[in-house]
Amino acid sequence: MKAQRNLLFALTGILLLGCNSGNQAPSSEQALPATEADKQTNSSSVLSSSAWELVALGLEQNEKQHVLTGSQYTLEFKESNQVGAGELTGKINCNQLFSSYQVEENRLLLKTAGITEMGCITMNYPEYNQQENFITQALYSTQSYQIKDTQLIITASDSSQLIFNPFFQGCADPAPVSEKDYTQQSYTIRLRPNSNPEGFIEYASTLYNDLSILSQNNEQNQITANSSDQTLRKLQCEPDIISIQHSNSATED
Repeated sequence: MKAQRNLLFALTGILLLGCNSGNQAPSSEQALPATEADKQTNSSSVLSSSAWELVALGLEQNEKQHVLTGSQYTLEFKESNQVGAGELTGKINCNQLFSSYQVEENRLLLKTAGITEMGCITMNYPEYNQQENFITQALYSTQSYQIKDTQLIITASDSSQLIFNPFFQGCADPAPVSEKDYTQQSYTIRLRPNSNPEGFIEYASTLYNDLSILSQNNEQNQITANSSDQTLRKLQCEPDIISIQHSNSATED
């Protein structure tokens, strides 16, 4: 019985080998594994495919906090001729970040990172200083990254995480900002005809933490809202918005 079973296994293996032979092109499941150089090139290309703007931060195991209104943090990776390496520049509010970086699969290492030391307006607010310290420490101790649902998630050695959205230069007005940018004002936002006002409100309220919806008119695709000027300039980049105008009367907090 055992000999018959072994013979059956042997014949099955020969038949399977014969079915898989021939001159057919390999399927995606049969594709040869990428070389280490290919993996590093692909990883580095994803990072450099867009500039990135920080939208949330916190510890890996905790719920993330939105970036405070009136502050802006961006990163831009530029590949060099060396595989998996390049130069990193960015904005830390009104200051400039500069560094070199090295990528190996999902590992990300920043080398000789430096930040200029201009006095930004936000330095007068303790909560902004606390936020900036968290961000800079996470960048200095960056350990890994991943791309998830188009977002860039950077994780530091102490489990701090920074979450970035793709950012197109010139879309949002960068820091520094003036005191006026912190003032809440009332605006009328007109959406495109095929947009969903309720869906946009849910999306925008989650992304912009100082946006307060006052009213909506679904028939005219209009929304009246309170926000800071800094958030207003970012809202102007949203593809669903046709125009934003000051309302006749500003609403104060």
